[in-house]
Amino acid sequence: MKAEPPTLAARAEYAMALGMRFLPIAWVSALGGYLGRRYVRRAQRLERRWVARLLNNLDYLKGPTDQAQRRQRLLAYGDQVGRVYTELTVLKRILDSSRFRVEGEHHLRGHEGPLILVAPHLANWELLAGVLTLIDKPLVDLYEPRESELRMRIAMRTRQSLDGVEVEWVPTDSGMAMRRVKAALARGNHTMLFCDEIRQGVSQGPSLGRELPYAGNRWMAARLAVRHGATIVPMRIVREGGAHFTLRIEAPLAADLAANPDADPDMRARELANKIDTLFDGWVREHPEHWYWLKDVRVF
Repeated sequence: MKAEPPTLAARAEYAMALGMRFLPIAWVSALGGYLGRRYVRRAQRLERRWVARLLNNLDYLKGPTDQAQRRQRLLAYGDQVGRVYTELTVLKRILDSSRFRVEGEHHLRGHEGPLILVAPHLANWELLAGVLTLIDKPLVDLYEPRESELRMRIAMRTRQSLDGVEVEWVPTDSGMAMRRVKAALARGNHTMLFCDEIRQGVSQGPSLGRELPYAGNRWMAARLAVRHGATIVPMRIVREGGAHFTLRIEAPLAADLAANPDADPDMRARELANKIDTLFDGWVREHPEHWYWLKDVRVF
């Protein structure tokens, strides 16, 4: 079946994205914030279902408040998501500037086996690419091709221009995705997994007070770590304000049962999966407006 040609609006957005590459970083980020706030205002006027869901989620995570404060929370979410989209056009410039800093780089050193880098979609998660200059082996990175063809073209052009180790970008809808991840770990190379993905309209984590099955990328990361002797290193991006960011690399996760040679591998994997969830749960609760999936799931 022949694909539909891009709409005029999509072409205009693509042209604008190409032009933003030459603008100051602060302008590009601020423009994204403006567009994001405008988008959520319009969605609220049109009474989109996701707006009510997002506001209810924020009430649950941050406590109920009055309508004025709820509106400010909605605008904060729109501002954040809008900035993510426009900042993608200047991602490499942000990484190369004083706007980006790293904490916890030492947690990546001294490991004999492969690393499984795990992260949530917080702040501008695309800046996790800053880790590419801090590791010493090739990496397999799974990504979900959710956006339009032109938006994905922008994203992949940016990702492939970044400095650092060799990266194999693998779409999650590829039939070979998991085989490539397993092959990379078997060779001693690294992988990166986002452990808060959406599958069939259901969040695979963090739990945020819910009962979650052992499934999705969180469970896969834990099982792969046990099977391949890999080290799980959690990471996140924190937006410090405007277009200023910190990549925080946390201490590696270890299964307390790992010292017991008779410990069941499934039990060790469950322990690691629980530790990932505990970390991610705390991070999302700290800045729920910065979690991309907040409008797509019901968290209570």
